[in-house]
Amino acid sequence: MGFDQHIISDQLLFDITFRPFSFKLDKLNLLIFGIGKSNNPEWNYGGKGYKSSFIWNYQNSRALFVQEFKNKKAIVRVYQATQEVAMFKNTSPNTVWQQIGILSQYTGLELFGLTNKIMYEAIKEIPSCTSLDWNNEIFEKVFQYHLKRRLSPNINWRKFFISWNKQNHIIELH
Repeated sequence: MGFDQHIISDQLLFDITFRPFSFKLDKLNLLIFGIGKSNNPEWNYGGKGYKSSFIWNYQNSRALFVQEFKNKKAIVRVYQATQEVAMFKNTSPNTVWQQIGILSQYTGLELFGLTNKIMYEAIKEIPSCTSLDWNNEIFEKVFQYHLKRRLSPNINWRKFFISWNKQNHIIELH
């Protein structure tokens, strides 16, 4: 079908900002399937929308560990045979993995996949801005990354956000 030709794959991947990927951490095979950014250095700047997983033993049975950030918490859910058997949450990946008490040879940041160089670079590339940036090119990059596909082309989005900023300085994008 031609997927091995770079020009075709480049066209198919045009405007795709993130693709899931996996990497090895010793015997663990981590899958990163969501990306999000924060200003939290304890999370290595990962944030809401970030999701990773791997398979390991939990209470003597194989389990899927799904990790994410939600409501300013690092969350790890443990599944066995499609059932959630445990859920842990704490303020950072390191503290949540200390709470779980297994795989202690790794930090929580490592288990979340946040120390991986590719992941770190992908997080750094996510555009972000504050309301003070709404009149410059940073805002344009944020708009292109987060909103362009979700807004009607008939809306004057720049005017909308400037009027919103006069009333409220916070907009959450989900």
